[in-house]
Amino acid sequence: MGGPRPLDHPNLDGMAGERALADRLGHFFGDWALLHQALSHRSWCAERDASASNERLEFLGDAVLGLVVAEHCYAVYPEFAEGQLAKVRSAVVNARVLAQVAEDLDVGGVLLLGKGEESSGGRAKGSLLSDATEALIGAVYLDAGWAPARALVLRLLGGRQAWPDGISARGPTMAAATGPRSSWPGACAAPARAAPRRTPSRPRPPTRGGGSAMPELPEVETLRQDLSKEVVGRKVKLVSVANGRSVRRHPSAKHFRALLEGRSIKGVGRLGKYLLVNLDNGATLVVHLGMSGQLLRVKSAKEPKPKHTHVVITFTQSGELRYVDPRTFGEMFISGSTGVEGEKPASSSSVNGASPAATVPIRQAVPELAHLGFDPVEDVMSWERFAIMMRSRHGGIKALLMDQQFAAGIGNLYSDEILFASGLRYDRLSDSLSATEARRLYRAMVETLAEAIKHRGSSLADEQYRDLFGAVGDYQGQHQVYDREGQPCRRCRNAIVRTKTGGRSTFYCEHCQV
Repeated sequence: MGGPRPLDHPNLDGMAGERALADRLGHFFGDWALLHQALSHRSWCAERDASASNERLEFLGDAVLGLVVAEHCYAVYPEFAEGQLAKVRSAVVNARVLAQVAEDLDVGGVLLLGKGEESSGGRAKGSLLSDATEALIGAVYLDAGWAPARALVLRLLGGRQAWPDGISARGPTMAAATGPRSSWPGACAAPARAAPRRTPSRPRPPTRGGGSAMPELPEVETLRQDLSKEVVGRKVKLVSVANGRSVRRHPSAKHFRALLEGRSIKGVGRLGKYLLVNLDNGATLVVHLGMSGQLLRVKSAKEPKPKHTHVVITFTQSGELRYVDPRTFGEMFISGSTGVEGEKPASSSSVNGASPAATVPIRQAVPELAHLGFDPVEDVMSWERFAIMMRSRHGGIKALLMDQQFAAGIGNLYSDEILFASGLRYDRLSDSLSATEARRLYRAMVETLAEAIKHRGSSLADEQYRDLFGAVGDYQGQHQVYDREGQPCRRCRNAIVRTKTGGRSTFYCEHCQV
């Protein structure tokens, strides 16, 4: 393999690694500098002023990827309407699939990263890997044109046989991988693989910032996963209510108990920060944890009850589910079914211009939650659609991410982490973002929430958040900015800054976020 080599390559082993990657890609580069650029993360380039990062190639590769997938779907699904074609395309063109492709190619082993990203495990970060995959596609397109780039995309995505609900794979050269599984319990939902049971761990040392945060989407999703294993199939024997404020939507505690006692639990879902316990009569028990709420599962009623235990659900097969809420901002209520069991939804109403297909059944069954925006984990969409939604508003991007009528489930903590991952300041106007910035923001949102769920949420200094078994979360150790005022940025080593916006603390890096 000949051709010019970039002059600023860090070492000969890196050159050999790039050649090996080219072999795995099955592409002979006429311009090796393009491959080098595709592997150059902006953190590495920031340490070398003359180096070009892979961001422009990412942008180009994303466009090539989207067109190849759209062309393929158009050809093999002639009977599909626009909405169904978009669903298939968004199932393929997403960060999780592209990160899997990068892992198969061992792209992480040859990425060029700055010291901060290197020390924080950047070679295994899905967001960096997915961006590098797109940059490689863009590099092949510039190096050889449309036909080789198209062939590469079809080859890389071939054989991935998990498709969105109701869609089967066709065509010999390509298959798609789904986005996040819907957590709404229904006839078509696949059985959830329950998370392993966690036992309470020793308390974590308090963080320097001494912060406190209400449960957000990752914490509520962790509870949903635990509940799916622990309570589905159980029958409610008795309900006791010690504080009527926790069931304040009902005329009385007695009314709430009468709707729940004797009912069996069929499944557990989630929309934003709300837990949804599906009952055998079609009704739904809705649980919101508010600022300080906890749900705790105990095997025996003899176990001591924590202070501020306001609602206790006792099962016929023994054991209890306890709702603890010191500040009583949370609530529980029963929402009646609005449709016939097993009947398909009559319509697929949109939220903020998006099509939240995964959560349409929830919004129809629980009208009290119809005002909520799209769920960033469940309602898969293209980054282009997300960009349009952002541009339709005029305001700070942090405030918009925290607006529950825009995006359900993101609060103060994860909005800061998402904005750092995307390299954007909290006060940037939503309609000022470029296409590349909107794309980075969407990827950062999906990736950050997925990582937090994998680590079972965040517990801060007060350890107020606990999972179903009383254990604290693990993601607080991964925080890049939140509650780290004065500590060095893990990417550039400048101090993390704290400011007040809208009465809430905002943590960010003045150097890395623009």
